[in-house]
Amino acid sequence: MVQSADVAEARKLKQAHINAALLKEKLIGEKSRADRAEASLAGLADVQVRVKEMESELQCWSEVVEKIPGAQSRDDILPKFAALQR
Repeated sequence: MVQSADVAEARKLKQAHINAALLKEKLIGEKSRADRAEASLAGLADVQVRVKEMESELQCWSEVVEKIPGAQSRDDILPKFAALQR
């Protein structure tokens, strides 16, 4: 009986060790996933800043184009100025 109790205890310990190893593996995987998510968020913040800058630049060009008669895009600005200088 003592031997079977020892065997049962050893099996429990072995299973606990296996479970701990599996949990450790899952934890490492989740940490890696969290790190990738944080890196993506940092990249997203950079992209959002760049989008804001580009929207601001587009707004400036749109205002300039609106104020020049006959201009429909920023490509029309230089020819219009050249025409005025003649």
